[in-house]
Amino acid sequence: MSSNLRTSGLPPLDDIPWGTHLCSFYETPADLKDLLVPYFVAGLEANERCVWVTSPPLTLDDAAEAMRERVEGFDRMVAEGRITIIPHDEWYLESGSFDMHRVFASWAAEVEAAVRAGFDGARVTGNTAWLDREHWDAFAEYERAIDGAVEDLPILVL
Repeated sequence: MSSNLRTSGLPPLDDIPWGTHLCSFYETPADLKDLLVPYFVAGLEANERCVWVTSPPLTLDDAAEAMRERVEGFDRMVAEGRITIIPHDEWYLESGSFDMHRVFASWAAEVEAAVRAGFDGARVTGNTAWLDREHWDAFAEYERAIDGAVEDLPILVL
C-alpha cells in the first residue's frame, strides 16, 4: 500500500488516498454507528488522529459508547489525544454561526497538530443533521469548497 493510500474501513471501499472527501447517507442511528465505528477503528489502527463531530441522532455519549464496545482501551486513546468526539455546535457553530473559513482553518490546524504529534494525518467526520434553513446556504458553499481545501492534506473527511 502506498503511503498516500489509507484503509477506509468502509466496505466496499478499500484503500483511499489522503485528501478524500466522502459523503454517505443513513436512515437510522444504528446505520450511522455501523458506518462510523469501522471508519474510526481503521484510522486508529493506521496511526491517524481521529475527530468525530457528532450531531443528532447520535450524541457524544452515544458515539463514545459505540467506540467503547468495539475498541479496547478507547478511554485511554481519548486521554492520549488519538481520538476526540465533539458536539457539532462546538465545532461548526463555535461563534454561534457557521463560518466556512474558520471551519477550514480548524481542519487544517487539526491536521498540522496531528502530524506534529507523530500521527500520519487525520481522519474526521461531521454529521450535517443539525443544519437548519439559517445555515443551509453557507454550509452548501462549504461542501462545494471542501474538496479543494483538503485535497493536498493528509486527511480523510466523511
